[in-house]
Amino acid sequence: MALKLADFGARGLADAIKRPRLSVCRFRPSPPRVADMDNSAKAAEDESERLPMAFWALKSCREVFLSIYGEGLLTAQPGSAAARDFAATEVGPAGEWPAEFNQLPRYLSAKLVRQQADLCAGAALLIEAGEVSEPLHSVLRTGFEFAIRAFWVLDPSVSHRERCARAALAEVVSTEMTRRAASKLPDTPEPRVTRIKFRANAKAQKERLRKLFASVEGAPDGDPLKWTIEGTRYSTWTDAADRWTDAEKTGVSGGAMYDQLSILAHPQGYAATVGLIQDPEDGTRFTRVIDPVRVTKVARLGAQSFYSSVTLLTNYHGFKSKHVAAWEEELGQHFLGSSVHKRSAAEFARTIDQRPSASIMGDPNIAADRRT
Repeated sequence: MALKLADFGARGLADAIKRPRLSVCRFRPSPPRVADMDNSAKAAEDESERLPMAFWALKSCREVFLSIYGEGLLTAQPGSAAARDFAATEVGPAGEWPAEFNQLPRYLSAKLVRQQADLCAGAALLIEAGEVSEPLHSVLRTGFEFAIRAFWVLDPSVSHRERCARAALAEVVSTEMTRRAASKLPDTPEPRVTRIKFRANAKAQKERLRKLFASVEGAPDGDPLKWTIEGTRYSTWTDAADRWTDAEKTGVSGGAMYDQLSILAHPQGYAATVGLIQDPEDGTRFTRVIDPVRVTKVARLGAQSFYSSVTLLTNYHGFKSKHVAAWEEELGQHFLGSSVHKRSAAEFARTIDQRPSASIMGDPNIAADRRT
């Protein structure tokens, strides 16, 4: 069944979003002048009409994921890259790998995409409520992190063995970071048990990996981000984002996009707070205008990165779904325009040693600052 905008109440939401709740606010104890608020809201009215589409696109991400998961997303279809990987015989110092270790990349990627779907749904609720400044930026930035990490783990341009090494590195970093955090807790019984548990987990993990891979090197300073497994190192966020945009042939830097999202999501001074306008007659008075164009661009990046993630999973497993096909049509028609390109289930298998050519980014320039 095709997913429609009306299924998620987007059309009925238009009037509620037409004048964003946070279109103007003051960084001063005195209340904002009503005239300023009305003028800013009116100026933004036309672009604000696109926000219901952003709400629908983000909310539908979780609906799509749950639908295709229930249909058997993680069932490797005959002839798919997943089927080939799961049947592969990989050998380490201790002998042949356990069969389940071959599936670690797909399970980890699926978990990350599932969490990204939840974050997209959360971002949709923020748009519905008119909370379209820092809360929205923070949620979408986190969702983008889940997307690019899932891509880095399941990257079709590298070998199956390297994908397994990347998934293992993700587990190393998670274990070590959790252990570090636990080590700083107060020295009371419960935290002490937690520290002992994670210390044991980290030791067992290292021993297990050295049985699977020819070389596993920790960093002299203990930094888990500097670990290498058979020459593979955990990728930074900016590097992973660059790999993603390169793979999608967007022509823009994913790292730069990630940096922009980070600026939007983190505490900033006046100079880097988007939308602040200083009163020319009173330098202590600032008006904040929330630009619906910027909001729509950030929302589009959230929806597009999820589209990339979920189609990477479906293509890897050779999975075909009417839900995805219908969703592609809806996105292309109502929100992303020509930026959505259908990608066949066979593409992953064809590009196992090269980067995919389809672009799903459209206009990713979230840094452009146009004030309505």
